[in-house]
Amino acid sequence: IVPEPLEGAELDLEGHKLKIVTLPPNESLFAAVAYMPAIKGVFVGDLVFNNFHLYVADVNLPESWIEAIELVKAQGPIERVYPGHGANGDRSLLDRVIKYLQDYAVASKPPATKEQMIEKMKALYPTYQMPDLLCCTFGPSLSSDEFKVLKTMS
Repeated sequence: IVPEPLEGAELDLEGHKLKIVTLPPNESLFAAVAYMPAIKGVFVGDLVFNNFHLYVADVNLPESWIEAIELVKAQGPIERVYPGHGANGDRSLLDRVIKYLQDYAVASKPPATKEQMIEKMKALYPTYQMPDLLCCTFGPSLSSDEFKVLKTMS
């Protein structure tokens, strides 16, 4: 089977509409999710982790990641969330990830050191798996000008 470029933003999956939503930069520079209205479900990949620390190192812009999640929430009714890591959840999982990102933004704000950020996030989320991901992450990795360019590309 040879893949073909997607024309439009919808696919048909066994008679059900699957809406592809292109996102602003979040865990990676270029990402999309799939929303399936028939099951009120969204397949979010690495946009959402369930009870895992997030890998924020590549783009490292919590505000853009939050914007991406808000865009997903606006697609329609959501009862099921299928994350990239961890157990499936409901819509509240999206809000929990937003809260995590807000906490990360505060914990990593200068003059905090990397060690202080890691300590704070581990204290706030002691049961989350893969705390070593925090070692890869610290502070904004892109300038605001670079971010503006990325936003025009997404």
